[in-house]
Amino acid sequence: MTSSTENKIPYQADYWNEDGGNRWLNHLAWLEIMLAPLGDAMLNRAAARAGEAILDVGCGGGKLASRLAATVGTQGSVLAVDVSAMLIDRARMDYGKTPALSFRLADAATADIGSGRFDLVCSRFGVMFFADPLAAFINVARAMKPGARLVFICWQGKDRNPWMFEPAGAAFEHVPAPPPPAPEDPGPFSFGNPDRVRGILDAAGFNGISIEPLTGSLNMGRVDHALEFVSTMGPAAQPLAEAAPDARARAIAAVRAVLAARDTPDGVQMPYATWIVCANKR
Repeated sequence: MTSSTENKIPYQADYWNEDGGNRWLNHLAWLEIMLAPLGDAMLNRAAARAGEAILDVGCGGGKLASRLAATVGTQGSVLAVDVSAMLIDRARMDYGKTPALSFRLADAATADIGSGRFDLVCSRFGVMFFADPLAAFINVARAMKPGARLVFICWQGKDRNPWMFEPAGAAFEHVPAPPPPAPEDPGPFSFGNPDRVRGILDAAGFNGISIEPLTGSLNMGRVDHALEFVSTMGPAAQPLAEAAPDARARAIAAVRAVLAARDTPDGVQMPYATWIVCANKR
């Protein structure tokens, strides 16, 4: 029996319009809470100003785009794009009446998003999924004004992010692990190598490139909530869904033990590591 994701390119548009988009929507409220400190750090570095034109790449449910729109005001504009129709639909439902904010179903890597239009381009965990990162950033740069700012946050390497791989590793002691992607394949951790990121941006027409670490702990909520999250989203989700009941039960118990070991009075705290990347269009 084949899985629903077999033979599809991971993390491309079909993924975000099927299993990936559904999983993100199912966890949207909690994802916004869990990732809020990281989004705040990115927005602080972006330093959006009133009247600016901004592009939000991989806007997801639209919450960060709505905050940017509140900052730029009616004299500015925010275009928020995503490849997932279901996420764009949700963003429009929640924030579609926000002044100065528009949502578009589009891939920033290839879509015509204008020329010399934007003062600022930002992204919270959206740029690591480009199939061809160099071509994508060339396209994004084309849409920016000379000297415009690029600010995004991305994950460091897998080994620096136990929040995802510690629970998944416990599960994979009992259910088959999927084939590991190559380090530079599109996916959450494809920008883990800062030298690669710097080279892509330089070749795409950016200068003043800074790549700074931001580390800490994600609050994943109570153990039961964290267990439901990591077992339905991330690398263990599909293997767990397809496992035989007894193997799945053993895997879930192992994951629970890992999460319980990280539990605190404030919730399960799992270490993360990101890069905050800033640059200017030449």
